[in-house]
Amino acid sequence: MGQALRVWEWRPGTPLGLTSDAPAMAVLVRGYMWFGPYSDDPTFGAPFGLNLGWAPTGDDLHAWAFALLGLFTTDPFTVMALYFFLSFPLAGLTMYWLCRRYGAGRVAATVVGVLFALLPGHQERFPHLFLSHYWVVPLAAHVLIQTALGHSVITDGWGRGRAARLAAALLLLVIGLNDVYYVAFTLLLTATVMVVRQVRRPDLREAVRLALPAGIVAVPALVSVAVARARTSGDTVTGVAAFGRSFVDSDTYAGRPIDLLLPWAGHRVGSLSTTTQTYNVLTENVGEVASLGLVASIGLVGLAVISAARVLRREHQDRDLVIPVGVLVLIALAWFTRGGLGSLFALTVTPQIRTWSRLSVFVAAFAFLVIAWWLSRLARSKGTVFAGMLAVLLLVVGVLDQTNPGRAPAYQALRARMDSLRTFTGQIEKSLGEGCTIFNLPVLPYPEESLVGREQFLTLGLASDHLRWSFGGMKGTSRADWQLGLSTTDAQRLVDDLATMGYCGVVVHSSLSRQLPALASGLPPVLGAPVAVSAGDEFTAYDLRPQRAALTERAGTSGLAARRAAVLSPVIASLGGVWPLEQRPEIRYAVGPGTSLTLSNMGDRSVEVRVGVRLHGPRVGVFAGRLDGPAGSSDVARVAMGEDQTLALVVKAPPGVSTVRLTDVSGSAVDFDSLYDKDGLPYLSVVTMTSTEAVDTGVSLPLAPSELGLR
Repeated sequence: MGQALRVWEWRPGTPLGLTSDAPAMAVLVRGYMWFGPYSDDPTFGAPFGLNLGWAPTGDDLHAWAFALLGLFTTDPFTVMALYFFLSFPLAGLTMYWLCRRYGAGRVAATVVGVLFALLPGHQERFPHLFLSHYWVVPLAAHVLIQTALGHSVITDGWGRGRAARLAAALLLLVIGLNDVYYVAFTLLLTATVMVVRQVRRPDLREAVRLALPAGIVAVPALVSVAVARARTSGDTVTGVAAFGRSFVDSDTYAGRPIDLLLPWAGHRVGSLSTTTQTYNVLTENVGEVASLGLVASIGLVGLAVISAARVLRREHQDRDLVIPVGVLVLIALAWFTRGGLGSLFALTVTPQIRTWSRLSVFVAAFAFLVIAWWLSRLARSKGTVFAGMLAVLLLVVGVLDQTNPGRAPAYQALRARMDSLRTFTGQIEKSLGEGCTIFNLPVLPYPEESLVGREQFLTLGLASDHLRWSFGGMKGTSRADWQLGLSTTDAQRLVDDLATMGYCGVVVHSSLSRQLPALASGLPPVLGAPVAVSAGDEFTAYDLRPQRAALTERAGTSGLAARRAAVLSPVIASLGGVWPLEQRPEIRYAVGPGTSLTLSNMGDRSVEVRVGVRLHGPRVGVFAGRLDGPAGSSDVARVAMGEDQTLALVVKAPPGVSTVRLTDVSGSAVDFDSLYDKDGLPYLSVVTMTSTEAVDTGVSLPLAPSELGLR
């Protein structure tokens, strides 16, 4: 771990990364440390705060660990780094324990423990901090092996007596308190093993006995979900909630058997890294690292060969563990593989467990267990000297194969980045005062992944202990979505609305000039000279207090209160069921099955709005689209290639959520082949919503690849 991460270069307070999900994880960890699990974090999503109950649940062991660590320090980066470093020895120790429990020698268990702790990609897993603590997997593997053998770890897995049963129950609770993915995988694999045993030899009493450990594992996760849902029930849902998944995601982020055997894409040997990266790009693989590394791959292939040979020769013995472990690997692969049991589960039960490629850690545990057995057998048959030399060779080759110091965090650059942002936020505090509430522009949804500006706003918020920021409220709730009703064209109106809401400053990210150039150029004349500018002109801060003073003088306290109520009561239209496609100078939204506009009226009375969409014809044939409102109103348009028409409806949007649907009324059967060629589909180019009443309106459109930083 030391050589892979070059830990001697790290200093307290230095983050391990500020890209991908690392800033979002730091926000979550700091929230747990400062305010406790499932609480509100007032430093983000101001003025209403970030409800931490919306975060993924089932990670209570980590959430409460950070809450406890918050009693001793306020710095999330130091705690996260030390917690991440700790994940390596913990994984090694639990794998050592698993190997020793199933008959491996000390040397073999040590080698395997080290290599399991250094699984390919572990050194870069800090953005998914809870997943980096996969030390729970060997504990789960023990439960799975016992279940495959027909044993319950409660009744006969750890011996007889109250102490043994208590130890087993604690082990199961630890599994259940860990990352939700490892909990879900343990339960699903256990259930599959039980089904296989029942098909082989039905026994209801055995099924009940084997289900008891799984029930204990499930309890902490279920309690966590219940507590989180109770916390989020107080938020008004206005659209698609954060962390929503689709069965399409589950298939996209599943694994492929070849992913297990290919070298790590970050391999220290450039040609091996290039081979895997080229293969992934050409096959459009976007899943996470699933490579086992050379040593575990040898164990996996060896397990397959030995298991097949023993089954064909009928050499299975009652105490033979090879075949049960081989069956467990087959079951894990059935869930892991794209289009396998994981995809079926997502389609028929729930898509919330989407990244099935993470099951590779379970496959690795079983593969390394086979390596440990092999080394131990060699020590008995060939002597400890020969086996020891081979163990050292495997250790050296494995460490070189599975780690790459060249991909360690750039500690100096990360420190410089945070120091620069702390200087900037310090200037804001000096000008506007501690505790100031800042509005972030442009308005961005959170926690949208890969969104340009998302990481920057999160990092900026982490650079200050005393300022509060508008960015970070959970999308799909009124805490955040009221911002979508703010003006994106009238700088003076926007500034007055923000002053009405009590913000004392505005921080503009440089991306605003690309996204909304008219607004970006209109703000400086209204706001005056900036109070602070960050390095490279990335962020510019302005003072809102003069605007609020002038507004109070004009409208009075009652006028401000009325305007605030209006600002918080917009009607938002969210477009869904489309594929965003690039086409300069505009973005096309290809019409897919179930295209609709979700109307979210955040006020307490019905509002009359006019909804319009610009519909363009398909590449082949004619498309007839009908816009259907919530009260039976509709509008129909027929468009061919090169043609476009505007569909428009005037509807009464009731308080809460209602839907306007775009339906295909062409009269012909759906040409499913055309859905593969999204460029040839009919598409929308403009979506508008206006109101004749004094109510703000806004439109939320799916993000295009360029907006996600993918172009």
